[in-house]
Amino acid sequence: MTNNINTKSKEYYIQKTVAEDYDAERFTSLGGKMFDMFEKNVVISSLPQNKNAKILDAGAGSGRFTIEMLKKGYVNVHSCDFSPAMLDIIKSKVSTFGFQDQVKISREDVTNLSFSDNYFDYISCIRVTVNLDTLENVTKAIREFYRVCKPGGVVVFDIVNPMSIAYFGSKKNSMITMKKAKAIIKSIPGIRVKKVFGSRFLSQTAFEKTPASLMGVTNNIDKLFSYLFPFFCVRIYFVLTKD
Repeated sequence: MTNNINTKSKEYYIQKTVAEDYDAERFTSLGGKMFDMFEKNVVISSLPQNKNAKILDAGAGSGRFTIEMLKKGYVNVHSCDFSPAMLDIIKSKVSTFGFQDQVKISREDVTNLSFSDNYFDYISCIRVTVNLDTLENVTKAIREFYRVCKPGGVVVFDIVNPMSIAYFGSKKNSMITMKKAKAIIKSIPGIRVKKVFGSRFLSQTAFEKTPASLMGVTNNIDKLFSYLFPFFCVRIYFVLTKD
């Protein structure tokens, strides 16, 4: 792995305290737990049936999805992140569950992966593109996922949408619309959109502040609006296949 880019997000996430507090700050409230379950289902539902398939959890962060993959019995998982502090969290979780023989852990830059072409059967990259800071880096990452994915393989990633209520008018260049993401994908020969859908018409912060008594109703309303107007959702998820 060659460190091609230095971004503010990289500087932030390499901090030990940030890594240690990552899960607790996002996924301990009722709203946070609900969204954690939703994202895990997004990743798990598209996994190949073959438990020996080569799986990449790119930008794995605290290893939320890596651990779920291992719990499901996948024995050839590669978990990578740029932050050494995050990698330490992943290693600790893997050790706790006794999954050391099923996973490889390494430091990688998603815009310049060290893996060979056509290597993985499945690649997930969740909550990462928004932290790449520029549209150029987002494009590089998507192209890298395509490069290291085998023909017939699947790539799952998400974007944070500047057209959403939560981020409307944001100037952060790595926030991109559904239309822009589709244009990037279309520019890559041999890759197809299998599925695209949005989640969270309201922000995760709004859910975290919602009283438990109203959570069910709020969640159902949010699901309806997310289904009807995915291009206005906070997060938009893409499931791609490589020809």
